[in-house]
Amino acid sequence: MTGCAHMKLGGKLAMFFTLLGSAFFCLFNETLLSVGDDVLMRRFSLNYVTVQWTMGGFLVAMSVTVPLLAFFINGYSTKLVVSIALSLCCVGLAIDFFSPSFWILIAGRVIEGLGAGFITPLLFFSALTLFSPKHRGHVISICGIACGLGPSLAPSYSGAILGAGADWHFIFLLPFAACFALLCLSLFFVKDISPHRSPSPDGLSVLETVFSFPCLIIGIELLADRNLWGILLLAVGLLAGTAWILRQFKLGHKKDEGVLVDLFSIAKKPVLLGLLLIFCLQIANMCLSVVYPLAIEPAFRLTPSAASSMLMAPLAISQLFALLAGKIYDRWGAKFLLFSGFSLLAGGFFALSLQRRVFHGGVAFTFVFALLCFVGVALSTLAVESHIFSLLPSKTADLSTAEQESMQIGGAVGSAACMAIFQACDPASAPPQSYLASFSTLSVVMTCLYLFCLAVSWAMLFARKRGKNAKTCRGCDHL
Repeated sequence: MTGCAHMKLGGKLAMFFTLLGSAFFCLFNETLLSVGDDVLMRRFSLNYVTVQWTMGGFLVAMSVTVPLLAFFINGYSTKLVVSIALSLCCVGLAIDFFSPSFWILIAGRVIEGLGAGFITPLLFFSALTLFSPKHRGHVISICGIACGLGPSLAPSYSGAILGAGADWHFIFLLPFAACFALLCLSLFFVKDISPHRSPSPDGLSVLETVFSFPCLIIGIELLADRNLWGILLLAVGLLAGTAWILRQFKLGHKKDEGVLVDLFSIAKKPVLLGLLLIFCLQIANMCLSVVYPLAIEPAFRLTPSAASSMLMAPLAISQLFALLAGKIYDRWGAKFLLFSGFSLLAGGFFALSLQRRVFHGGVAFTFVFALLCFVGVALSTLAVESHIFSLLPSKTADLSTAEQESMQIGGAVGSAACMAIFQACDPASAPPQSYLASFSTLSVVMTCLYLFCLAVSWAMLFARKRGKNAKTCRGCDHL
């Protein structure tokens, strides 16, 4: 590949950390306004459903660019793709800083999302291309931490800005300065490691991309708000998405140069099971990051800052386990991490389902059980990502794209499903403790889901095992 074989370790590290910072701040923008909903509602006279498009527009834009990323990685200079992504983020943030109206703000958020959609798959592709397979687990754990901490820390930053009495426009200053600085650094440190294989995309595939994934996400979000138009959009998204998958599979089978994501090459049973697990893990992420703080704040009469700490503390601790998990994977493989991760997830959610009756809804017990779930997500995600990338290292760009799209759809489904189950108990019309009861009910569903994932993990690890001593080759495309 161009540039990579001749790069010294210092150059590889400089490129890696530039991309790491880019991913952190591009995804930092995703939840940048999540604590500013009340301010925007008052400023622009909006209802809660409308103001949610500050995040919804960002995610929909990401769902357009993520499927295109593998094509851009394979066909164009790495430096060009990074520069375009960071430039889009800078332009979007500048528009948001000066935005006089809500819909101009949304336009800026959409532009930011277009840029962010390129960065995350590009980070994983570059990291796995730059460094030796023997460090795969450690490298993926660092990438995952950067991608996870960005959107997790943004609400605290925004809350501090608003808490200081500053105008909401000033929220965008720091991420703009960071993205602009990283854009300048990328011109010096990012080298071209693209294989340059695809001269032009398949036009129909691009059209299907534009209609499929955005319609799916918007349809799911509308259904979560009990808007029946969501059924129509969901149907359109499913039809276009099915057509997109079949077309990518067909073009990959024919080895057509216009294929966006070569699904034919990655359609191996362990890889597909891994993508299913990534989808399910994103549901846990949504449950823990959206519904968990929503339940504990009224249930324990916490202040917003205390509820934020109850979310941030276990998340930060789980990232330390993710770093350790990378080392464990590099030495012993995915088996131990997968089974321990999903066992912690199932056990943690099972304990949360019993907390109100057995543990009397104590805040300390809730924190500990949530921590188990966060650690389980960290271990399982690292193990699944490292394992599927080890199976097909030459298809890293296609796998990165497929994985990120699984996370996008899983996040939308998870957010809508968790909120629907949580709201089914109608906690708003009952005492605060009913919030904890609703979350306990949701935890029962989560327990069943991750017991299922344990079985899928076994099938993924041993799908092609032949004989007592059969092993998967971790350095080539042999399955």
